[in-house]
Amino acid sequence: RLGDQIKDIWFRDITSKIPPISTASYIVYTDGKMYYAKNGDTGAIEFVDTDISNLLQNVINVLYQRYGGGRIFIKRGIYYPTKTVNIPDGISLAIKGEGSNTVLRYTSRFILFIHDPSSPTWTSNIAIRNFKVDRSGSGENNTDIILLKYARSVVVEGLEIVDDYRNVDGDGAITGFNNFNVVVRGNRIFNKSYGIYIGGLNVHIYDNYVENTGKVGIASMGLWNNTAWGLKLPSGYGTGGVIVIENNALVDCGRADECLAIDYSGYPPDRSVGVIRDNIVITKN
Repeated sequence: RLGDQIKDIWFRDITSKIPPISTASYIVYTDGKMYYAKNGDTGAIEFVDTDISNLLQNVINVLYQRYGGGRIFIKRGIYYPTKTVNIPDGISLAIKGEGSNTVLRYTSRFILFIHDPSSPTWTSNIAIRNFKVDRSGSGENNTDIILLKYARSVVVEGLEIVDDYRNVDGDGAITGFNNFNVVVRGNRIFNKSYGIYIGGLNVHIYDNYVENTGKVGIASMGLWNNTAWGLKLPSGYGTGGVIVIENNALVDCGRADECLAIDYSGYPPDRSVGVIRDNIVITKN
């Protein structure tokens, strides 16, 4: 089918821009008290810190400054972030954990990973894969967790995100706007205001499980000229895009807004084209 052919082309194009994950530029690990970053090529421990957020920021900065990007493999263990880690514009970066055995646990109010350049070039290629974020017990400390804007390619897959149920803005698990190409697949999200709310020119969201969201379960949009949010459009592009949302499962989602939706940009002419198919929606309330 044409839709399947298009999404296969998207995924090949997106993943070809992401650094491969078979090896790691840096291997990050913990002994329970300290955090370490080992050079994946030389084996030398180049960074040691008591703060995992500082360590990850330093590793990303070095990869960006020396090579334009690279790969970070976070080994199994419990990590306690303290602040936002910023992903710079123009980077090609892959961050990967060991699934639910790699746990980032915190309850404070900050975005975990953000890509939001003030003067974007739409050249970043970002992949975030295979770890667990545990904010259970965070109470009223609502916050976005992954926020990716203005990238060329975005892949978010294999995350498990657990938080407390809320029904407020600015509290999304996987969010972002006005990227070029986006793939979000195989994530499990529990107890947020927004589960997956990410958009771009070409978007494919599939094989995710989202449970217990106040505002939105899964929603997407094309390039969005939302001036109230201060969003930027790439030069030469209008609003709109192509979005496919399929094969997801949503349980008790979107109580105050949308369970499953493709949003209209609100600023005509909107050229968004969307397909929603083969999803499972279960409502408890």
